[in-house]
Amino acid sequence: MTYQDVSALQKNEELSNALHYSQKRDEELTKALKALGMVFTNIFLVHLEDQKVEWLKIQADKENVLKQCQNVCGIRKLIHDNYMLPECQNDYLEFTDLDTISERFEKHKILRYIYRNMDRQWIEVSAIVQNCDKDGRVTDILFLTHDVTDQRERELQQEDALRLALASAEHANKAKTAGSLY
Repeated sequence: MTYQDVSALQKNEELSNALHYSQKRDEELTKALKALGMVFTNIFLVHLEDQKVEWLKIQADKENVLKQCQNVCGIRKLIHDNYMLPECQNDYLEFTDLDTISERFEKHKILRYIYRNMDRQWIEVSAIVQNCDKDGRVTDILFLTHDVTDQRERELQQEDALRLALASAEHANKAKTAGSLY
């Protein structure tokens, strides 16, 4: 066996290992996306340079409408105009403002916004940096949405119970104070 034969065998083995690693990584990514898909209703990647959208998962009942949107401006407008209660719209536009989002990622790893949709459901939108360029600037952002209505309703009930308990305690304290004056 010549040196060239050994070198070719080593290269073939390296390529085979790289291919195996790549296939294994693809399998792991597929599993991870499937797991995410069970939790999140919509998953899409935004490329900041051209503001194009790559859909990874779309909610079944909105697929025909959402899939037509291939850029961020179209998605923002569609969601703002058709799915969101008016009192949530300005904050949503601020949250999804791509001119300021990179700066906000300097302070937070994940950005979240919860809004109420037209069906009165609470929807959480999470934004996560997916890629950065060699200078550390954000280039791609992963957006994920899911229904958090049950969780949000429990939180609101707890807040109401705390307010009621506080008001009751204040009332009891006033009555005790008023009773001690006599």
